[in-house]
Amino acid sequence: LFVLDDDSISTNCIYINIARFLAPLAVMLGGAQALAYLSKNGFDTIVRMYMKNHTVICGIGTTGLAYYKNLVKEKPHGRFMLLDLIPAPNISGSNTFVTTGDATNLRTLSQLKLNKAKKLYILTGSDYINLAILNNVKAFSHLEIYLRLENKEMKDILMETHPLNFKKFEIINLSENIAAQFTGIVQSRIIILGFGSIGQRILKNLYEQNG
Repeated sequence: LFVLDDDSISTNCIYINIARFLAPLAVMLGGAQALAYLSKNGFDTIVRMYMKNHTVICGIGTTGLAYYKNLVKEKPHGRFMLLDLIPAPNISGSNTFVTTGDATNLRTLSQLKLNKAKKLYILTGSDYINLAILNNVKAFSHLEIYLRLENKEMKDILMETHPLNFKKFEIINLSENIAAQFTGIVQSRIIILGFGSIGQRILKNLYEQNG
């Protein structure tokens, strides 16, 4: 194709004729691939670029997924960016964008457009990871932060030693909230199935209530 104007090459050359056939075919195939990519990823990419006033949720396990579903019910037309190492497979929605990655990684966090976000929910199952994420987003003072912390002592230390200048800051302690519902229970035998942070908090409350 680069030597089509070369008079020394015969126009009946088989290689030239093959090239004339393959050139438009290659262009068509390349165009088809480009269209396929744009139809699959292009829209999401464009929308992500112009996202603003959206809600970011770090940690889409049982707790994060429950919060996400409640937020969608409250604001059906809201925009959401979700982040987890292994996001739940059943998340879908035209205004929901899921990113797979480590929330403690600054490069991963940069994909969430936090500078233009409105709210950030930090809801992983580890207090230490949640605090690490919080430490990485301190510069975004315009955010409303909802931080999950199950360790009460850690919560007290955070509030006493770390000045937090966010637009709004709220600590979510699921174990305390759920355990508070188990009041006035006086029995000789109590069975608790599941001894994570919530189960331990319920047991502690029951001990305190029953002396």
